[in-house]
Amino acid sequence: MPWCTPRAPTRTSAKTAVLVAAAHTVSHFQKAVLRIGNYLILLAVALVTVILVVSLLRGDQILTTLQFALVLMVAAIPVAMPTVLSVTMAVGARQLAKQQAIVSKLVAIEELAGVDTLCADKTGTLTQNSLTLGDPFCVPGTTAGEVVLVGALASRADNDDPIDLAVLGGLGDKSALEPYAIAHFEPFNPVDKRTEATVTGVDGKTFKVSKGAPQVMVALAGDSDTITAAVDTAVNDFATHGYRSLG
Repeated sequence: MPWCTPRAPTRTSAKTAVLVAAAHTVSHFQKAVLRIGNYLILLAVALVTVILVVSLLRGDQILTTLQFALVLMVAAIPVAMPTVLSVTMAVGARQLAKQQAIVSKLVAIEELAGVDTLCADKTGTLTQNSLTLGDPFCVPGTTAGEVVLVGALASRADNDDPIDLAVLGGLGDKSALEPYAIAHFEPFNPVDKRTEATVTGVDGKTFKVSKGAPQVMVALAGDSDTITAAVDTAVNDFATHGYRSLG
């Protein structure tokens, strides 16, 4: 079974993206606003209590005292503070937009302002928004052209998948796919970690091709015991150069 490890980054699973989008954490900014609000509320309650006690001891009118306490409570509780701070951060988001920075959450502006060191996963998708196919590693008995052809048969251009487009882009002669007919295509899923296509050749014979994680492809190979060591060495070598492997 021909296979290879092209130099192309893998995609982030949709499940991870959904979990990140659904995460709701209280930021440092929100904690600070709540802390200030609670402090002012407690201070207002304490002042109202002192005013009520003093008024009762002095014999002042209860209605007048309650009116003064109500005014004090309304003035002391910062109801408009979150709105004012949100407007302020919206102005900051507008300034960042002028520098081509997209702000999805306003509280992220304050959080990022307190960051000393930012660590990012540098991939081809982040830098150029495109993936490219490198020089394949082939086990004995196969050629690079055969491996790329099999990978192209296990890809679909209409899916707009970055990995599929990279594999198809690495095929030198696009007419090499014309003699083959795809009867069925199984897209990538995080469980099987591979794509699979049922192909019919010119001679009418039907066979299956697949591409995916290297360890999954090795497990499918009939001679996996003899090629596992070479495959692991190639994958580790690609990793030391910053490349991701695809079987």
